Order: sequence, then C-alpha cells, then structure tokens
Amino acid sequence: MSNLKVYSKFEEKYIANVYNYTKFQEFTSRVSQSVPEGTWAKGEETSAIYMELGWENKEDEFGVVTTEDIVKHDNVFIIDRYYAAVPEEYQLISEFTYNDVKFGYFAR
Repeated sequence: MSNLKVYSKFEEKYIANVYNYTKFQEFTSRVSQSVPEGTWAKGEETSAIYMELGWENKEDEFGVVTTEDIVKHDNVFIIDRYYAAVPEEYQLISEFTYNDVKFGYFAR
C-alpha cells in the first residue's frame, strides 16, 4: 500500500509540472541575471539552483538559516521561509518564484 502512496504523490507532482527541467533551467537563468555569483546561499532548494548554475553556495550545511548566518555576509540568497531572519538593514533586491516556492536576494 505504501508504494501506491509514493506513486500517487509522484503523479501529483508530475501533473503539477514540478519535474519540468526546462522550466527549472529558465528559472535558474532568471536567478543568474539578478543574483551575483558568489552570493551566500543556504536553505532548501538553494543548493540545487546553484548546482544548476555551476556556482558554489559557500555553505556546506543544510538546515535553518539564522540571523547570525546572514549578518556574516553582505548579500544572501534564501528561501522565503527564512525571510524573518533577515535583519532590517538588508533590502530585498529581487524575488523569484518557482512553482509555489519563493526565493529572495537580499543585500546590506
């Protein structure tokens, strides 16, 4: 029964066009036009974006993005669930949406 659930979830995502590689390439191209290479990134999905671009994300760990992480860098690229950790002195320069997920490029 669990295999049927796994397949069902995959099928839902496939129908929603989540696995469209061309769409992902177009998305990462838009990111590369606004986010400078070398910008620090951490959090879910950012590694996949940077890998597609051939960039190093400067972070070996996955996990929660904290204010302490962010203040070590002048520019950051993060997933929207961590926007609350961004200090007030940073400005949202660009925002990108892929399917239902938002990413922000912030600069101090």
